[in-house]
Amino acid sequence: RRQVSPRIRRIDMGAQASKVPYPRENTVLENPPNPRYKIAVVEFQVPGAKNGGSDKGADGHRVDSIPIANGLIKAGASCDLVRYEHDKHDEFAAKVQDYDAVLVRINPGQ
Repeated sequence: RRQVSPRIRRIDMGAQASKVPYPRENTVLENPPNPRYKIAVVEFQVPGAKNGGSDKGADGHRVDSIPIANGLIKAGASCDLVRYEHDKHDEFAAKVQDYDAVLVRINPGQ
C-alpha cells in the first residue's frame, strides 16, 4: 500500500462510491425556488468552429460551464447559461441587467 502523508486523510468510499451526494451532472440542475442570487454563466461560440470552439465539448458548452452552474445552484443561487452573440449585443446587454452577477467563460483570444 502506498505511503500517504500524515496530513492527508485517506478516504475509502468503498460501497458508498455510487452514493456520492453530488455526482457530476451533464445538464444544468433546476434552479431553487427562492435563490439567494441570480447568476449568469456567459458562453460564446466561435462561428463555424466544430462544437463552437476548441474549448467546447460535444454539447457546445465549455466542459466546466455546467459543473460551475450546478455548483452555484447547489450553493443556493439560481444560474442560467447565457450565450453571447456579437450580432445581438444589445439584447444580451439588456438581458444580463436582470442578474446579480455575470461569470464569463470565454476562451482567451475569442
